[in-house]
Amino acid sequence: SLNEFDTKFQTMDKDRASWNSKFEELNKKIDKQQKSLKKDMAALKEAIKKLEQEIIKLQQPTVKKEYVMPYLEKPPPIDLLGINWATYGTSKNSGQ
Repeated sequence: SLNEFDTKFQTMDKDRASWNSKFEELNKKIDKQQKSLKKDMAALKEAIKKLEQEIIKLQQPTVKKEYVMPYLEKPPPIDLLGINWATYGTSKNSGQ
């Protein structure tokens, strides 16, 4: 009958309103998360930029020699005869 239809319609209307408020809540949460993600992404991009700049600095020859590879600098060779090649030819008793 018409009365039952009216009751069902009112129930559906209440359900629709309830769903709408749930969707609004979800949308707010999603917006909040998206803003948070955008913030995080911006921070990550900034960090990547800084790292790239540091890498470029480290690739410069002067910096590379000083900071990155000091352990690769070879000491003067030690001769079995006891000659100090670092000072060879600079003192009176060189070559002995």
